[in-house]
Amino acid sequence: MAAQQVLPGSAYIKLEVDKQPATKWNAPPTLIGGGGPAPVVYTDITDDVRFDQGISWDRGRDAEWEMLNSGSFSATLSNRGRSYDPTTNSWVVGRRPARITCYYPTTATAYVQFVGLIDTFEFDYPEMGTDATVALSGVDWFTSTYTARLVGSFTTSTSIALAYQQMCNLVAIPAAYQSFATTTNVIKKQHMGGTDLQTGLQLLGVAAFQYVFVSRTGIITSAAAAGTGSAVATFGDGGGSELPYTNLRAAVGFQSNAYTGVVVREATTVVNVDHPTWSAQAGTALTADSVTAGATAFTSQADVDKYGKILLEIPCVAMIDYTALAAQWAGIMATPGTYWIREIEIRPMANPATLFPVVLAAELGQKYTIKLRPLGGGAVVTQTSVLRSIHHQVGGSDGWVVTWGFTPK
Repeated sequence: MAAQQVLPGSAYIKLEVDKQPATKWNAPPTLIGGGGPAPVVYTDITDDVRFDQGISWDRGRDAEWEMLNSGSFSATLSNRGRSYDPTTNSWVVGRRPARITCYYPTTATAYVQFVGLIDTFEFDYPEMGTDATVALSGVDWFTSTYTARLVGSFTTSTSIALAYQQMCNLVAIPAAYQSFATTTNVIKKQHMGGTDLQTGLQLLGVAAFQYVFVSRTGIITSAAAAGTGSAVATFGDGGGSELPYTNLRAAVGFQSNAYTGVVVREATTVVNVDHPTWSAQAGTALTADSVTAGATAFTSQADVDKYGKILLEIPCVAMIDYTALAAQWAGIMATPGTYWIREIEIRPMANPATLFPVVLAAELGQKYTIKLRPLGGGAVVTQTSVLRSIHHQVGGSDGWVVTWGFTPK
C-alpha cells in the first residue's frame, strides 16, 4: 500500500493504524501512566480508504475562552475482504493508534497532519450484501491527558515552562513528545493534586497567557495566545501578491466580542472535576499576591459605557501578580464592536504548488494576514491574527477544502 493522490495534482494522503493486538491504546506516542508493552508500529491502510466518501481531520477551538481540546478525524474504509472484522481481527478495538500524513509535491516531502486514536469502528453492510464498509472516527491523543491523574501532590517550579515539564514527566510522557514555549510569567511554588493532567496544563496555560495543545505532529506544546513573530503568509484580494481564498466570513459581536472585560482569579481551592487543589508549599516563604482578590481589565471606559460590564472570568494558578495577566487576556478577548475576519475557506487545488505547502504546514498559534477588498470600494481591510482552528475535508464532490478560524486580533 502507499499514499494516494486523491485528485490529479493534489497532495498525497496516507492513513495508518497500529494493528498489533498487544499494543495498548496509551502506548507511545500516547504514553500516559506507564504506556504499553511496545511502541506503536503503524500499518498503511490507505488503499482501503473510500475517498469518494471523504476523509477529514480538524483541531483547534471555536471561541477564545475555550481550551484547545482534542482534535478529531473521520474516514470510511472498504471492508469487503473482512480486513476490519472484529470477529477475526483482534486488533479491531476502540482506542487504536492512528496517523494521517500528507505529502507534497511528491511522497518525498511529508507533512504529518494528525496523530491520535480511533474511538469507533462503525460497520455498514448496504445493498443486500453487495458492499461492506467501516466508518472510522477518532480523536488526537490529547484526550489521553484527561485520564492521566495527578495522584497525591507534587511541587511545581516557579517557571511555568518547567512546571509543564514536571507535570508531563509525572505521568510518563516522553521528553521527545514535549515542547513548551517559554514565558516570563511566574507562579508560586505550590502543591497540586486531585485533578487530571489536562486541567493542570490548561490552568498553567492561562497563567502564562498561552494555549496548550497537541500539535499536528503529536507533540504536546504551548503557544502564546496572542501569537508570536510575524505573519507566516498573507491571504486575500488586496491587489498584491496575496494567496487566494475561496470564501471569507466576518463578524461583529460574535463570541469573544461579547466581552468588555476579563477578570483573572486564583484557582478554586475546592477539589472537583474542573479545578485542582492548590495550596502553598509547606515551609516555603512566598511573595504575597499584589492583588489577592484578582484583577479585572476592561478594553476602555467607552466600551463599558456602551456595552456594560460584561465579564469573562478566568481561573489561574497562584500568580505573583494578576494585573498584567488580566490586561493580556482582555487585549485579545474583550473586543466589543470589533469587525473581524473570523474564518476563511481555502481550496488548495486553485494553486497547488503555492497553497499546499502553506496549508499542510499550518499550526495553531501561528499568525496570518488577511486582506479584503470590499466590493463597494474604499480602503482594503487588513487583519493579522492568530490561527485558532484548522479543518481539512478531502474527497467527495467538493475536492479538497481547508477551513481556518482566526482570533479577533
